[in-house]
Amino acid sequence: YIAVGRGDTVGPFARRMSSWLAVLALPVLCLALAFSRQISDVFQIPSVWPVIITALISFLSLFSPVAFGLIQGCQQFRRLSLVLTLASIVKLLFGCLLVYVGLKAVGALTGILLAVVTIIGFVLVLMRKEVQWVGKEGIVNGMGISEQNKYFWQVLVVAGATTLIQNVDLVLVKHVFPPLEAGVYAQAGTIARMVNHLTGP
Repeated sequence: YIAVGRGDTVGPFARRMSSWLAVLALPVLCLALAFSRQISDVFQIPSVWPVIITALISFLSLFSPVAFGLIQGCQQFRRLSLVLTLASIVKLLFGCLLVYVGLKAVGALTGILLAVVTIIGFVLVLMRKEVQWVGKEGIVNGMGISEQNKYFWQVLVVAGATTLIQNVDLVLVKHVFPPLEAGVYAQAGTIARMVNHLTGP
């Protein structure tokens, strides 16, 4: 949009994408919160708080690509670097601090949650003057709203399927095996994913 001189459509586009994500994710979030006790029992977790915090992280993380796309699309790369650096600092600082005071996994998850909130919050603050949130979207490079919606669903399905394939084994292992063995498997799985991403296309 910026490259073709249609910067006024960036805000409405981001708002529409966020609305779609909210409609899809809010019911899932509500179900996860309502059945947090049952989910914690399935994964042999003694407390419901890791489930609740993970649900909130998953919900807010869906909006992170919109935030990144907004700031990248407006070609504000210095601000993007600032947001990413600040989010990493927040995650490391609060995660380590909360783990140190005894919150363990809940503390680490809370650090991640604060980092996601930092990303979304700072993008909205930094871009509040550059982005016009009220307006109409137009056709850019032959893509109207219907074509953009079609592309949105394709990306969502492919990204969701890829994430499911890469993580379904961890879910099954956590449910079936004791905590220690599940933790060892998770470590091995993380190393395997690193190798896959480094050697993949």
